Amino acid sequence: CALPISGFKAGITVNINGSNISPVTVLDQGRITFTSPALSSATYTIYASNTDGATAIYVPGLVYSGLPTWSSPTAGSIGTSYETKSVSTLNYTSFSATGDAPITYSILSGSLPSGVTLSSSGTLSGTLPVTSSPTTYSFTIRATDAQLQDSDRAFSLTINPDLITWVAPTQNGSLTVYETQAFSTPLSATSAAGYGVMYAANTLPTGITLSNNTGAFTGYANTVGVTGVQLTATANTTGRYATSNVNFVVNQDVVTWSSPAN
Repeated sequence: CALPISGFKAGITVNINGSNISPVTVLDQGRITFTSPALSSATYTIYASNTDGATAIYVPGLVYSGLPTWSSPTAGSIGTSYETKSVSTLNYTSFSATGDAPITYSILSGSLPSGVTLSSSGTLSGTLPVTSSPTTYSFTIRATDAQLQDSDRAFSLTINPDLITWVAPTQNGSLTVYETQAFSTPLSATSAAGYGVMYAANTLPTGITLSNNTGAFTGYANTVGVTGVQLTATANTTGRYATSNVNFVVNQDVVTWSSPAN
């Protein structure tokens, strides 16, 4: 702070809110400089006293504006989402504090996930990175007002890997059909991240094919027997996959007399 009051001499002291400020530098008889202490929002009278007792009073004084006040979100987790998803899938992507405009935002400590950025206006953008296991990122955002006053708040977010789960058929289950019978039982698996799923089989009974996109079987099994099949469900975008081992059973067609009785 610099005061434009004349008559300042070496050894002058400054008092603000009952506290003496040190050091005080005399630039010339009309100017002194000092570093003002941290005080709450208000106006404080400044007393500048030379060593001979002459005192200058600066009225109305030094005006302190309030620090930025965080309004949202509250400190802590801003949400959990999945790898490769947009940050918009988190609970919060915008940060807001009030104070002397403009308020700008920056990362003070910690780190955001790779591919995610924070704008100076307080908005997260980007795509969450691939992760092999649930990962939590902790970081502190600083809100800075027009007077370069700061308020900090700590946050975190969690990224989970995509998880593929088979719904049908179950592991080690069986798919049964009679020879020359059309087979229509669909496959079903889900992606935790909500992506579509592609299907594949390492082998199938002769005459049966599998649609990669829908998991629907087509064709007619024409060879009686049991075929061990490994089914694979793969999520679009993430490429995460899960397998299900099943037995594909093709039974022989049986003709039974109903009339006349034997």
